[in-house]
Amino acid sequence: MDVILEIATSARAGRLLIFCGAGVSMLPPSKSPSWWEIYVAAASALRDRFQEGFPEVTVDFDLDELLKPLQTQQLADMIVQRFAGGNFVQNLQVVDVADPNENHVLIAALTALGYVRGIVTTNWDTLLERSAVLGGTGFTVVAPAMEGRSVWNSGVTLVKLHGSAVDALRLIETSSHKAREIDPQLARSWSVMVQDADVLVLGYSGADLEFGAARAFFSDFLSSGGRIWWLYRQGSPPRLPSHAQLRVTLMEGSLPDALTRSSSKEEPRIGATD
Repeated sequence: MDVILEIATSARAGRLLIFCGAGVSMLPPSKSPSWWEIYVAAASALRDRFQEGFPEVTVDFDLDELLKPLQTQQLADMIVQRFAGGNFVQNLQVVDVADPNENHVLIAALTALGYVRGIVTTNWDTLLERSAVLGGTGFTVVAPAMEGRSVWNSGVTLVKLHGSAVDALRLIETSSHKAREIDPQLARSWSVMVQDADVLVLGYSGADLEFGAARAFFSDFLSSGGRIWWLYRQGSPPRLPSHAQLRVTLMEGSLPDALTRSSSKEEPRIGATD
């Protein structure tokens, strides 16, 4: 069976969850930078400040070569813990200033049509919520230390694993934060959704699957859920734990093409589940 048809069939049966990463927000007009780009920019600024402060130091170093062995999470930890401090994470609210892009609009539209059981995201921005409101619907938003809050009326829950830009003091980014700050209400929210569900992963590299809430979500899903379809950019397959690989169907492609193809299938309206 064609993978897109499999996804549509799951949605038609009321089983489909969507898991979103930073890649969902990178298309224009939002054009949110990736976390790697944000932290490389911070590292570049630190290098420039060092060279300005110590002009007598003539040693030249290639920043790209120094950062190449690092993963995004390692670079984030280094910037926040060794240089910028915890307030740097709060300043990253800047990612929420943009307008929603086609990915956000399509996900919100599919949800409004009853095609999506629930959404889980590692993103802080409110672009999905704004897209839903613009389309005349909304989500019940759950984030760490933030009680479930409705953005208009909706039976669909949006779980924000690392916090929301509307509550900057509780944003979670470093690996130490992710490892120790798993809010129990997150697990309670997704536990209802993962039973006999399938999940479509979009714009997520899997870089923090070893940490905290992302790891807990996929662990619970593997215990209770079904199929995982994982869309990844050409040449950048996700890093998956060995026990998850048999459950994952990898899809090399780009957004919003997969969403557009899924929504264009001429199928009966998918009923929302309880």
